[in-house]
Order: sequence, then C-alpha cells, then structure tokens
Amino acid sequence: MIDELSTTGNSFYHNPDIMNFIHYVQSPWGTYKPNFKEHLKEVIIEVPKEQAKYFKLKKFFPSQKILREDENGTIQISYTVTSENEVVGLIKQWIPYVKVISPQSLINLFEKVARDFYIH
Repeated sequence: MIDELSTTGNSFYHNPDIMNFIHYVQSPWGTYKPNFKEHLKEVIIEVPKEQAKYFKLKKFFPSQKILREDENGTIQISYTVTSENEVVGLIKQWIPYVKVISPQSLINLFEKVARDFYIH
C-alpha cells in the first residue's frame, strides 16, 4: 500500500556487534556496550531441592548452567548476563526460595529489598 518511495542517498551501516548483542540478549533488561562480550557478568544463585526440579526442567535463560548439586539436592546455577538487571525479575519471582551467591552487588540489592519489605 506504498504509493510513493524516494531515497535519500544516505547509507545504513550494519554494526555486527549490535547484531550479535541482539541475538545474545536474554531479556528486555539487557544493556549494550560496545564489545559487550568483554563486559558480561556471571550471576550465581542457589536453589533448594524442593524448587530445583523447576530449574532442571526449564532453562529460564539460554545461559543457565547448573554448576553443582549437593548431597541434599540443593543446586547452584550460573547465568551469564549483560546486566544484573536481566536476572532481577527472575530472582524476585523465586523469593524466598533462591539465594544469590554472587555478585556482591546483587546480594546487597536483595538484602536491601528484604529489609525494606520487613520494615514496611
């Protein structure tokens, strides 16, 4: 239903790093930086046995890796993300069952969330 088309003569230059980021990003909260793979962060969470089955059955993000399972069934899971914000929603969905192991900045964030929740 285009009636008329005119060109400007300007060219679009495709940036392979941005295209790679678009294919890599795992949630709407990903953060792009040039050479984004150099800035990836690892987030590690711990999930108790009772909830571990859900994480074993479904990868919540493509980068999800089960790092270990201890004798009582608790698992540690790793996510590689462009921004900690990518996993905040997932972790919030599983409160109080998951525990953030690293990075410290995410531990601090959820400790503050818990304090604020219990204060109010």
